[in-house]
Amino acid sequence: MGPGVYPRVYVKRRNVVVKFSSSVNGKPVIGLGLSETNINKLREGMPILISTEDMKKLLGVECSIMIMYGRTEKEITKTLEPLITPETDIIT
Repeated sequence: MGPGVYPRVYVKRRNVVVKFSSSVNGKPVIGLGLSETNINKLREGMPILISTEDMKKLLGVECSIMIMYGRTEKEITKTLEPLITPETDIIT
């Protein structure tokens, strides 16, 4: 599996993940609301991909967001190994 390829990704459909932008104390906040269906897909090993189009509406920049689930950070990191390249920034 090459960089940027994930075998099973649950691409959110309209109204499946609630997305919003707001502010708290004058600072921007991006919120994502996950339904029980979303959580079940995550537990089944299917990350949720929030589209570039949706993120551009929220942030004004082109990017995608992938939401993953794992029982531990180590488990998540192991799942991500096929996606990690020398150019990958990992923030903990």
